[in-house]
Amino acid sequence: MGIIALVACCICACVAVAIYYATAGDATTPSPSPAGSPSPAGTPAAAGTPAAAGTPAAAGTPAAVPTGMITGKTVQVVRADNKAEFINILGIDIFDQSGARITTGITPTITPAIYANDPSHFGPQFLIDGIHTESGAAGYRLPHSTNVANAAMTLDMGSDKVISKIVVYNRTACCSDRINGCNLVVKKADGTAVLTIPLTGSKAIYTFSAPLTNTSTSSTYTAEPMCGGIEGYSMY
Repeated sequence: MGIIALVACCICACVAVAIYYATAGDATTPSPSPAGSPSPAGTPAAAGTPAAAGTPAAAGTPAAVPTGMITGKTVQVVRADNKAEFINILGIDIFDQSGARITTGITPTITPAIYANDPSHFGPQFLIDGIHTESGAAGYRLPHSTNVANAAMTLDMGSDKVISKIVVYNRTACCSDRINGCNLVVKKADGTAVLTIPLTGSKAIYTFSAPLTNTSTSSTYTAEPMCGGIEGYSMY
């Protein structure tokens, strides 16, 4: 009986050792992740994974317009009083968000017709030449419409641009009161008017700076000069 008991004890001890090592092996050997299981934390995102919040806007997304500024495609001085009267001004300057005068990409027009059908002296090109004085006799340059109720002078920039300031230079040698009854109008590419300001007071220079609104008033005032022209001028 003693021998039988000893043998039984040995068998039990062997079984216990085998179970221990079998169990230890299961605990230390990593099991492969099932197909499709997410990668552990810290693993780089797979190709094509969307970028995190804060990524810059995609190309073509319009930038925010600075406070007080507007965007527009056309800038006009247009008769708004239904009066058959001329528009004769010396120029219109448009400034971008950096404060720089826009000098390229602008198409100026005078509608429905140019005074005396003479673009060499009265054409729309003089609206953007940067010269804001009338010259005398044979060398005069003066954007000038016919005297109709729907006269307009327009600068078309080709697409919507950010605008921070607009300056309108009125004629001063004669007839500066003709600007009364005109509006300064800015329209977007879709035709929506975003700014409409009456031009009154026969000022020599009308300056409108941000914040640009329909209630903006000119920041520059010069009293209306006496008519009569300068030497070499005819009245027109």
